[in-house]
Amino acid sequence: MLLWVVVLGVGALSLINFFSSEPEQQKIGYVDIDRLFEGFDMKNELQGKLELELKTKEIILDSIVYKLSLAKTKAEAPDATDELKWNFQQQQNYFFQEKRGFEEFSMNRTQEYDQQILKQMTQYVADYGLENNFKVILGKNSGGNVLYGDVGNDVTDDALEAINAKYQGI
Repeated sequence: MLLWVVVLGVGALSLINFFSSEPEQQKIGYVDIDRLFEGFDMKNELQGKLELELKTKEIILDSIVYKLSLAKTKAEAPDATDELKWNFQQQQNYFFQEKRGFEEFSMNRTQEYDQQILKQMTQYVADYGLENNFKVILGKNSGGNVLYGDVGNDVTDDALEAINAKYQGI
């Protein structure tokens, strides 16, 4: 009999506890992807590196343009030989080839850096979510993944601070 009273008492307490306890709050937030991307230190670092790489290649192109200009002047002279005209054509072809290569390099390097940045940023946001007990962190951008989010759920600033600290090794 005492055993039944204890079992019923424990059961009753369990039911009371179950119905009276608040469910675990689901922490949901979102980040503004564009703001996060623009403020990420890695993006700024790689953008500076890209600008330096492009500036170096632009100097080379400028040098080719200067030589091409000299060759053009000689090729258009009244006493220009066929060799000077041929030399100008060769330099012009070389310039167009280098310019195409520069444009491809610029596009490819930009895509490569953007992929590296997004991959690292995504990992850091996932780490931030785990460390701060989020169930979900959504990405808001101009593409419309999140059409509305209460500003209280916008964790962009906190996430940006966390990912930059993680990137800097802090």
